[in-house]
Amino acid sequence: MDSVQKNILIVEDDELITQMYMASLASAAFHVELQKDGQAGWDAMQKYVPDLVILDFMMPKLNGLEVLTKMRADERLKNVPVVVMSSLMADVDKQRAMDAGATAYWVKNEVNMVDFENRINSVIAPK
Repeated sequence: MDSVQKNILIVEDDELITQMYMASLASAAFHVELQKDGQAGWDAMQKYVPDLVILDFMMPKLNGLEVLTKMRADERLKNVPVVVMSSLMADVDKQRAMDAGATAYWVKNEVNMVDFENRINSVIAPK
């Protein structure tokens, strides 16, 4: 990874999951910001453009699909990689996220924290 610290925005309303993500990413020397609902995540993106967004699908105020749709319609945010992390396991949910412009769709209980940092690095690494 390059020497510039990457900014990751986590938009997730589950406190336990958030703590696990934050611990994993902080140890990898990322700058991590947390927002607990879709509207707060969207508001944060109006202030700065993150290098990566980790987005829950089911959240209050704006759900993940709504946030993702808004991001892809926004000139500043349309190319920001978005990893949807959801407990929804159905193929139709994954397809909806990918059709809306997600970079990746990961089912929460299928991603262990040891692998999490490697997965994040593979998404955020320069192409």
